[in-house]
Amino acid sequence: MTFVPPPEYDVPPSIPVIEKIMNLDEVSALCAAKMNRALLPGQWIQGCTRVVNGTCYIWRIDDKITQRHEMAHCAGWPYNHPPYYRY
Repeated sequence: MTFVPPPEYDVPPSIPVIEKIMNLDEVSALCAAKMNRALLPGQWIQGCTRVVNGTCYIWRIDDKITQRHEMAHCAGWPYNHPPYYRY
């Protein structure tokens, strides 16, 4: 399940974005490490985002909803996802 961002963050980011498309296992491992979090068997992560020196880096699976979700983080949507909508 991916959370769809609220309209105020569902806009093009005002900062440069660099995306890397990876398979689900690669994204899950990389993003879990970036979040300093261990995944339980059967858990996975579809994408994650980091802003470094004014550039937004996205690592994600090849999925338009996931891209939309991660781009919203680049546009300022907080990582605790308030308010969110299930898609």
